[in-house]
Amino acid sequence: MGTPVNSRRRILSREASEDENMMMMMMIKEADAKFNARKASFAEAKEACVKKMVRQQQEVDELLGKQAADQVDELLEKQAADQDILEDLEEKYIDAVHSIDHLETEKTLLVYEVERLRDMLESTEEELAELHRKNTQLHRV
Repeated sequence: MGTPVNSRRRILSREASEDENMMMMMMIKEADAKFNARKASFAEAKEACVKKMVRQQQEVDELLGKQAADQVDELLEKQAADQDILEDLEEKYIDAVHSIDHLETEKTLLVYEVERLRDMLESTEEELAELHRKNTQLHRV
């Protein structure tokens, strides 16, 4: 047995005249041409659809890329701001350390001054006590 087209041709040729066979063959060719045109049209539509999907995916990727780039930029800006804050805090820390050093030095000087004044007071009290004793002895005599 042959293909369906061949069997159609055989059937046509047995039962119909030559003109009818030609018309039938033309109709079959037209139907085949329409089928092939539709098939090509569907292939073109499919290709256009695939291209559109690829383009849309690229647009999404670009958008996501831009969003990612924007997020990276935001992170870099935040990092720069954090770096500025960190530098400011470091400067304040150094100023605080210097202030503490200055205050400790001042405290040491004040403690020394207090000790010196205590020594002077003690010495003055001893002198006063000695003078009281001498005064008491002089008045007794």
